[in-house]
Amino acid sequence: MKKITIIALLAATSAFLFAQKPIVLEFEKHAIRNESNNVMKLCKYADPGARGANVTWDFSTLETTSDFTGYVQSSYHSSNTQLFPQANTELNEFNNRFYFRITEDRVEQYGYSSLNNQVVTTFDKPFVKMVYPFTMHDIYEGTFRGTYKYGNSTSDISGNYEILGDGYGKLILPGNFTVDNTLRVKTTKSYSYELSGVPQDVLITTYRWYCDWHRYPLLVLTSIKTSVNQNTSYVYQAAYNNKATKLAEKENPVISKDKMFDVFPNPASEFLNISFTLEEESMVTIELFDIKGRKTGTLSNEMMQPGSRKLQSDISREKYTDGTYYIKVSINGNSETQQVVLVK
Repeated sequence: MKKITIIALLAATSAFLFAQKPIVLEFEKHAIRNESNNVMKLCKYADPGARGANVTWDFSTLETTSDFTGYVQSSYHSSNTQLFPQANTELNEFNNRFYFRITEDRVEQYGYSSLNNQVVTTFDKPFVKMVYPFTMHDIYEGTFRGTYKYGNSTSDISGNYEILGDGYGKLILPGNFTVDNTLRVKTTKSYSYELSGVPQDVLITTYRWYCDWHRYPLLVLTSIKTSVNQNTSYVYQAAYNNKATKLAEKENPVISKDKMFDVFPNPASEFLNISFTLEEESMVTIELFDIKGRKTGTLSNEMMQPGSRKLQSDISREKYTDGTYYIKVSINGNSETQQVVLVK
């Protein structure tokens, strides 16, 4: 494994580690990352539901329409590099390309282009898509401005945005896949521009549900309201994580004091955490095996001091295929094996 972090916990217990509290979105675990494509299912729009704490959002009856993949690459490989020199990342969704500058504390959008650059928007003051860390009740707001180009016509564009952690709780997706601890982030973006001399006012409201074990949202619901000459139209977009539904029969492990160690989250997508307690200085070996019993990696093989320990491994950088694996932990010759599901 390329990235292993050992963290000493002063007074950690399994109950604390699994406490139901709002997750925190972090740069390492949740920011858009180059070469990490996002596979989802498009579906029909549904009411986003209530805000607040300990909410249950039941979207088990969402109607799927088609497959969807968001392709992420370095913007330096893009044909539009010169149009958006501040950006370092390009997201391509249905030939709509979004250009971001991603740093350790935020994701800023510097532009947009449609197929063949028929429509191009450049921001000299960027729109902030997310800041890190971010959790329930956090709020970030600001203004943005730039230039909107449609064919041979150009217009100034300016607006406001707000990012709000407005809810957390249980999310139920098609296939009755349930995630007990998700954070809902509401983003509103309003802006004005002119098209052929006619003022256009747009309001985009997006709800995204995040969990602790997957980089991208599990569910996205977006409504776009456009007002032109006192006439108003609406467009709706929705997509959910289809890989999560493939794991509908898998349950997160129940914590037991009889276990030598705990593995979380399970399923795991980005980071795999293994916690255990050492009564004395011990030789600790942690290995990963595939379902056929073949060893695929060694997460740790070293002497450790007494106390509560947590090992965190960045599995997203390894070439594992989706499926069931086994974690084997050996402490001073005593070993135990537990099952874990990995999904990219």
